[in-house]
Order: sequence, then structure tokens, then C-alpha cells
Amino acid sequence: MRADQVKAALRATVKPGKAQSITPFIIGKPGVGKSHVVAQVAKELGLDFVDLRLSQVDNTDLKGIPAVDKESNTSKWYSPEFLPTVGNKRFKDSKGGILFLDEFNRAAPDVVQSAFQLVYDYAVGDAKILPNWYIVAAGNMGLEDGCDVMNLMPQ
Repeated sequence: MRADQVKAALRATVKPGKAQSITPFIIGKPGVGKSHVVAQVAKELGLDFVDLRLSQVDNTDLKGIPAVDKESNTSKWYSPEFLPTVGNKRFKDSKGGILFLDEFNRAAPDVVQSAFQLVYDYAVGDAKILPNWYIVAAGNMGLEDGCDVMNLMPQ
């Protein structure tokens, strides 16, 4: 697909004010502009944009860190500040946005599992993604472009 075709497909999927029904996955060679195109669409739609390179994060970067809740005598997870989750003060005035999960198929297996929960449930652990945010994922092709990637498709 050309960049203008990807943009048109994203505009058809990311519709501010409507719930996301499908998570787009953009596959292409390194350096072709996947993240740039997604950022452009966010800007054109007046949405915030968070670019998260999954190959550069740990599982706890997505899931958060555990801490003791002394009142309930249990543990709970504190989600990261960069995720647009319900209750996150950083995004309290956000009119919506795109959470871009780049390098999806180059991430470590435990990171991919947390990312799958984001894609399927719009949550990670107990932290829910804000309803006015959309998730878009991208990755590289693999052998065809010389990248070491995890095969996400069943054999």
C-alpha cells in the first residue's frame, strides 16, 4: 500500500467519537514512514499521539509496577504515565488520540503478551485505555526486509 492508501484506511478506522472496532496493523519495511503516516493522521484529526516502540520497552513498562496497598492489605499495579488510561492525570484534558504500538513484532515475547491485552481488551492489567483513544499497531516484514521479527500469524 502507498502512504495515501494507509492514511485513507486509518481515517476509515479512527473516527473520533466512535468506539474502535478493529485495531489496524501496518506492515512494512523499516524506514518507509509507517510511524510518520500515523502521526500525520492523528494531527489531521486533531488527536493526541503517543508513539511507543515496543522493541525498546520491558513488560513492566506496559503493565506497570506492583505496590502494596496498605489499606486493603493487597498489591495493585501502578500503570505507566505514558499510557492514556482512565485516571491518568496526564491525559485528563485529552480530546482523544492514537496510541501507536510500533515495532510490535520485534518486541520481547512478554511485552507482546501485554501488548495483545492492549489490542484485544483496550486495557493492560486493571488499567483501561481512555474510550476516546484508538490503538494502531505496526511492524516489519521479517526476512523480506532483513529484520528479526516474531511471527504473529499461526502456521
